[in-house]
Amino acid sequence: MKIYTCRLLGSCLFVLSYTFLDRIGHINLCAHWILLAGMYIYFSSKSWNRMVLGQSLTIIASVLIHPYLIVFAILLAGANALNMLYLKQIKLLGFVSAVVVFGLVLMATWMGLGNHVLESSKAVAEGFGLFSSNLNTFWSPHTATPLVSPMDLVFREQYEGAAYLGLGVLSFVLVLPYFWLRKQLKPVWEKQFIVFLLLALSLAALAVTHIVTFNHHILFEVPLPQRVLDKLAILRASGRYIWLLHYFILAYYLLLVDKLRVQKWIKYAIVVFAIVINLVDFYELIRRNDYVKTYYKPIKSFDESQWDKIFEGSEQLRMYPSHLTAYQHKSDQMGFSYLASQYGLSINTGHLARFDADKRRTYGETLKDSIFNHPLGLTQYTFITRQKDLKDFIHLVEADNHSLIEQDGYYIFLPKSHAFLNEVNSKRQITKVAVPRLESLDAFVRSTKGRDISCSCDG
Repeated sequence: MKIYTCRLLGSCLFVLSYTFLDRIGHINLCAHWILLAGMYIYFSSKSWNRMVLGQSLTIIASVLIHPYLIVFAILLAGANALNMLYLKQIKLLGFVSAVVVFGLVLMATWMGLGNHVLESSKAVAEGFGLFSSNLNTFWSPHTATPLVSPMDLVFREQYEGAAYLGLGVLSFVLVLPYFWLRKQLKPVWEKQFIVFLLLALSLAALAVTHIVTFNHHILFEVPLPQRVLDKLAILRASGRYIWLLHYFILAYYLLLVDKLRVQKWIKYAIVVFAIVINLVDFYELIRRNDYVKTYYKPIKSFDESQWDKIFEGSEQLRMYPSHLTAYQHKSDQMGFSYLASQYGLSINTGHLARFDADKRRTYGETLKDSIFNHPLGLTQYTFITRQKDLKDFIHLVEADNHSLIEQDGYYIFLPKSHAFLNEVNSKRQITKVAVPRLESLDAFVRSTKGRDISCSCDG
């Protein structure tokens, strides 16, 4: 019973991990059990077979769930094999064969998903050095808690490197001298920590990045060639790699408590205290997460009933310009993507952290050319755009196959056969504004700027 009590208390501490709670909403990055499973296999496996099987399963799971987790899984697996070699539990051949197996498992799973068709040489990403971990991350939350105020950060994006331990765990540091002076605590060190800490600290360095920050200060910046930065940008949210060290500290905290030379009820009390205090400390973080709704509500100002009708009656849908993350409001592409998924429509926007810049540019140019020069082939398309981009639709207006309406600040070209137009016209909800056919829409844009209008381009 005692061992189950220990496991239960330890599990509570890990479930209340700040790094885990902070990822809720980015649901596939909540698979922190992969890190914990890799750590458990690392510290418990004594045989080659168990180690290879266990770590291979974590690699497969990481590939199936999220690429960021692959780095943890494959490096933990390699470190596990290296640790067993260091401890003379396996020989060099066993180490090499384990690494080969891990590599084959990774490639087989990756190719099985079809990911091998991705051209990584053309991948583009931004943000390495911004989405990093601040050196204050272990004792400073990135947002205020009921018990602790956050310290300053250099970059707002450093929320990605959050690894706050919680006031309950941190308070243990205050009582360490007491137990030390009473000779009830001695440092705990195991040989198997060496390889693990080398990995955890290396990943922590990647999380901190070449721009080393503390509070709101940049301590120093390591100059790196642009070619290196371009490659590192693939792991742009590198602050997440602080997670392994974060979980090791939590596990080491539990180990220290277990090794205290005090009565068991005192040990239990210490851990329960940490759990309760962390629960209070993280309360706002827990409360802000919506565990019921799993989609991003389009926009607070959206008239959802109207947008439902617009999307429901569309055969083809295109956002213009393509691939923006914000058209009128921050992250409003998520709302449009959600609506498109609800009505089975393909959509050419949405957040993509890494992409083929050449293909994206080519697609954008092709779309613009089609709208500007070949509007007759777009009679079944619904277009959603911004006021400042209306000028690119002058020839679509002249073709007279679409009607233009304004909804919640967005401009929408609907095919004249769209059911929504018949409903709106019958209810006289649209104020018609003549749009000159042979004149650039620049004049129209200027004339409507700042006005709250709904219009049709029926001339």
